[in-house]
Amino acid sequence: MSGRYLAGALVAIALLTFAMPPLLARQVSAARVARANGEAGRIANLAATDDGTANGLIPAAFRLDPIVLAGPGIAPKFAEATAWPEQRATSPFSAQPDPWGNHYVIVMTTRVNATTVVLSAGPNGVVETPFGVTTGGGDDIVVTRRAR
Repeated sequence: MSGRYLAGALVAIALLTFAMPPLLARQVSAARVARANGEAGRIANLAATDDGTANGLIPAAFRLDPIVLAGPGIAPKFAEATAWPEQRATSPFSAQPDPWGNHYVIVMTTRVNATTVVLSAGPNGVVETPFGVTTGGGDDIVVTRRAR
């Protein structure tokens, strides 16, 4: 009898060993995406307030249209690198990198109906969203806000 219990226990352990890692990986991935969405929303809300120019947060030299800001972390790669402006200012809005270690990319316009777009390059670290588009491409996480 004890041999059957031992075999059953070994089968159960083997099933858990092979079944649990993919389930946990999906949960971790979903948690990272949720965190990136939350952080991008927070940054977009801060940047959209007063067009991000209140109290001199954006240096006057970078108040051209559009402004591309980079937060802390590793610079993501850009799938369409030639379409994205080379000049990027340091962001006063983001305090930490995205969940994959890349910086958030913040694009602001300062005209009438000003818009702030905050994006994370997602798990692959490549910005696949074309410049000037407000919906995410590939696995990018994109949050858009209008200035208040």
